[in-house]
Amino acid sequence: MWHSDFAREPSCDSLATLKLCERDEEPQLAAGAPGYSQTLPTPRHRQARQALQGAEESRHSPPADPAQNQASLARWAAAAGGKPAFLEVLTIPPEEFASQITRADWEVFKRIQPDELACLGWNRRDKHILSPNVVAFTRRFNQVSFWTVKEILNVRSVKQRAEVLGLFIRVAKRLQELNNLHGQFAIISALQTAPIYRLQKMWAHLPKNVLQKFEKQRELFLDVNNWEKLRDLLSRAKLPCIPYLGK
Repeated sequence: MWHSDFAREPSCDSLATLKLCERDEEPQLAAGAPGYSQTLPTPRHRQARQALQGAEESRHSPPADPAQNQASLARWAAAAGGKPAFLEVLTIPPEEFASQITRADWEVFKRIQPDELACLGWNRRDKHILSPNVVAFTRRFNQVSFWTVKEILNVRSVKQRAEVLGLFIRVAKRLQELNNLHGQFAIISALQTAPIYRLQKMWAHLPKNVLQKFEKQRELFLDVNNWEKLRDLLSRAKLPCIPYLGK
């Protein structure tokens, strides 16, 4: 079962991009015209303009020396007293990640009404009206999956990338212990997408015991015999539980 086979929400197919922009909502008047007044830019406007100018200059500036970039990154990490930004994920215990993911998933799951499931509205054109909370729950699945892929690919070093991969495998295992099968499957499916699964050198750096944990979790969500292993786990799970509402 690959991630491409799952129900997807089109609005989640791309990561959000933060942009700063300035809009002139008032009509421009010539100096001296009736109603003309000269207003000074506010600090917020100045910050936005400086950010735009900085982004424009960096876009046109020549590439810096890689050795200088690496040295500056090391100095930044030492001054910050921690790891570079793309490795901060390793400083958070997997138990904390699993706990926060479960809290967010539960807030969406508890709003789902029985009628939304009975009418199968999430497969229709007006799904946002018939099954709005099921659609939101699907969106949560995609958000966790895309976030997992993004955090792994943000790391350039193969060894460090394997560390991030191992972290998410442990997070998925903890989600299973919390009976959050929805969040667990979101991470496991992300690790089986082409951008992650094809990184053979990264997987080769993974410790054998961690790789075995991944294989056991992957087998849990195989659609063999009508999802036999997943249904068996659900039948033995104690409430509260957040199930996977897939096929």
